[in-house]
Amino acid sequence: MKTQILCDCEAIITEMLTLEFIIWIHVWYEILIRVNNISKIWQKVNINLKIAIDNLCNFRDWIQEFRETGFNDCITKAYEFIEKSSYEIPTTFKEKRARRKKRMFSYEAADEPIDSAESRFRIDFFTTMVDAIIQDTDTRFTALTQYYNYFGFLYEINNLKSSTNCEFLKHCNDLGILLQHG
Repeated sequence: MKTQILCDCEAIITEMLTLEFIIWIHVWYEILIRVNNISKIWQKVNINLKIAIDNLCNFRDWIQEFRETGFNDCITKAYEFIEKSSYEIPTTFKEKRARRKKRMFSYEAADEPIDSAESRFRIDFFTTMVDAIIQDTDTRFTALTQYYNYFGFLYEINNLKSSTNCEFLKHCNDLGILLQHG
């Protein structure tokens, strides 16, 4: 039993002491630090829906920019970490054997394999993950914007005093139709 535990521990340490793992840590840190800040703001009792939408919009803009520049920044930070580390961590990506797919039909074209291990890591991990985050953020942003369009005038009571009766009546009618029909 002890040998199995030691073997498992060695395997985990071996995996953790790789360039890929260090980059994973830096990527997740960059994303989660921003998500945590948004979460803290959203947990406040007096959060305004407009502020929540603005925070999500800022995060959406940042994550789209991060998709373009974040990978290279995280690689740079990973190399800096490895230089400061007392462990012997390789500074190259693990090369994986390119798999070949058997073509069943003559009209199937052969896929061009990705030559660089760094490019493969970027596509398989970074781009895939960031694209999923962007898609989820866009879905939440659209939903919050829709809620704000329906109920936003209720959050800004002070602005209702300066609005015309026609605008106020329009908001009330829209809200009535929404609540009546769902």
